[in-house]
Amino acid sequence: MVVSGRYAVDDADVLLGAELPQGPWDTVGGLMLDLVGRVPDAGDSVEVDGFRLTALEVRGRRIGRVRIEPMAVVTAGDGDTDRADRTDRADRADRADRADRADHEGG
Repeated sequence: MVVSGRYAVDDADVLLGAELPQGPWDTVGGLMLDLVGRVPDAGDSVEVDGFRLTALEVRGRRIGRVRIEPMAVVTAGDGDTDRADRTDRADRADRADRADRADHEGG
């Protein structure tokens, strides 16, 4: 899913069914800044708690857009329903984000 750097970490947790790290930041961009340890360049990524965060847009010292994607999970069994559920939620969130951007651009 792709979100604004200003997207709340708590909201991302709900959509992803995850518990991303908590800290002095409230946003996905703030989390990424902390994990990278500097302002990332566009294309830089970091892995945390089974997810990869990639900076898609960086403007000055602000992260404009971040892609959050689940990383491959290796299981001993024949099913990976947890990963499939997270991927489905991320896909739905990505579609909702695109629809939201289209609404703002069109109106």
